[in-house]
Amino acid sequence: MNLWQQNYDPAGNIWLSSLIASLPILFFFFALIKLKLKGYVAASWTVAIALAVAFAVL
Repeated sequence: MNLWQQNYDPAGNIWLSSLIASLPILFFFFALIKLKLKGYVAASWTVAIALAVAFAVL
């Protein structure tokens, strides 16, 4: 049986990995403050971005 090894640095650089991981929350704040989107719309886009980031680093 193989044990699952979590990769804490999927981008190969800890700073780049941190930046990529922070994209959804940064977009959420940007959407609320600058784009003036409603909360549920901004949250929906944020979930889509988070899923895209999650699948991109697989």
